[in-house]
Amino acid sequence: MDAAAAGGGTSMGVRHPWASDLSGTTLAVLGDPIADVYILGRPTHVSREAPVLVIDFESEQLLPGGAANTANNLLSLGAKVVFAGACGEDERGERLRDLLRKAGADVEALLGAPPMRTVAKMRVLAGDAHRTKQHIVKVNYAPGGAPAGGHWEEMRRHLDGRRGALRGVVLSDYGYGSIGPSLISWAKSLPGIPVVADSRHRLDAFSGITAVTPNEEEAGSLLGRSISGNEEASRAARDILERLGTKMVLLTRGNAGMVLAERSGRTTVIPAAGPSTVTDVSGAGDTVTAVFTLALSCGADPVEAARLSNEAAGVVVLKPGVATLTRAEWGAVAGFVP
Repeated sequence: MDAAAAGGGTSMGVRHPWASDLSGTTLAVLGDPIADVYILGRPTHVSREAPVLVIDFESEQLLPGGAANTANNLLSLGAKVVFAGACGEDERGERLRDLLRKAGADVEALLGAPPMRTVAKMRVLAGDAHRTKQHIVKVNYAPGGAPAGGHWEEMRRHLDGRRGALRGVVLSDYGYGSIGPSLISWAKSLPGIPVVADSRHRLDAFSGITAVTPNEEEAGSLLGRSISGNEEASRAARDILERLGTKMVLLTRGNAGMVLAERSGRTTVIPAAGPSTVTDVSGAGDTVTAVFTLALSCGADPVEAARLSNEAAGVVVLKPGVATLTRAEWGAVAGFVP
């Protein structure tokens, strides 16, 4: 670990001129879109049929999750997004596509791929009026299938028509099959722009790209060992760097911050931003990857890109559910007045 580790963990107050106007910045997000569904209700009594809580339904909300949350984060900051992925030809898939389209994304390469279903994660939250609702149960809906090679080739055709405008690429791999080998090869073939992967289960598939952004659990799974403390985290980040041949590894550590290892030999420990008490960590990793890639694509130094992503994640974890930054929040993080 070098002297860079002594630098502070915040970029608040540091001005990043590129951050105030991202309308000319286009990134591709390739990955698994997930429908994050929230069922909200009020607890009334314990059921007579079984020892479970009965909840009176109040509302339901569907939000873009997974790779769609990564795209939504970029869109909320003012960047343009070309989205590629696979979902079911079902109501949730159509709602996801419509949400991204209305937010400004190009969704021509978000394909329906039957017989797969749209991946969904349903969370039931309950609480009395004027009180914070608590998670009761989470139900995952698996895709029940995967895209075929023809779907990946169709995605590539759509993406090839837009490659000249791209400043960066995010590969958001939740393990549901949207990112096939041909899409990874396509991303690697793009010259001179950052390609960053956030992969839940197969980091080894993304060797040779610009950067990967594993959390401690994902890094430990790849290396076959547990990770605890700054020294072990720094060593793990460098080991992954050598194993994958990437230019950078940004290892996220929750409330312990993050570690950035670079091919140059620099390793930087960045403390967590914001208060130690969080509201909801859902989607924080998507925010980190989105902001880190965006900053790199705009020419930011890797350490500053990491610090910006750290600050951004520190904001979204204070919000319930998958969340994005407002324009004012992004201005506070990136040092400009909206």
